[in-house]
Amino acid sequence: MASKNATSNAFQRRCAKVAEKAGWSVYNQAPTTRMIMIRGRRIWIPQHKDIFGCDFLAVKEDNKVLMVQVSMDAHVEKRAAEFAKYNFCPATASVQLWIKRSPARIACLLWDPITKEFTECAQIYRGKWEATPKFPLGEPWLATPSRSTPRKPKGPAAGQSG
Repeated sequence: MASKNATSNAFQRRCAKVAEKAGWSVYNQAPTTRMIMIRGRRIWIPQHKDIFGCDFLAVKEDNKVLMVQVSMDAHVEKRAAEFAKYNFCPATASVQLWIKRSPARIACLLWDPITKEFTECAQIYRGKWEATPKFPLGEPWLATPSRSTPRKPKGPAAGQSG
């Protein structure tokens, strides 16, 4: 049986692949190890370095940013305390917590930096997005009005000729 660190690292890689399949360019901060010497013996210590409290960052062509913290357990309060340390702008970045609920299901919780609370925004079932009633598109970075970009009018503007 694999250790807890190995299992969570594999889950983090799996979540990054799900985001890549959805069309995101992903930077996954891989965990590293550090060697220390104690009484002449080598001991390897795992080192996890989060980026603003998140495990990986993802960017799409239209400048949408997705910041994801991946978790095997539901210590939501601990993650909320970590996210509260940083000032996130909801208009530019979607900060989410992805929690493993079952071997095939991942719950996606959206962090609201104003209320400092999580809201379930979507679920990933066998690699496919499923919508929730609050976010009918299933992708919160597209569903929330504050994250949508204004559309440019096609053709000449009203009142202008040719």
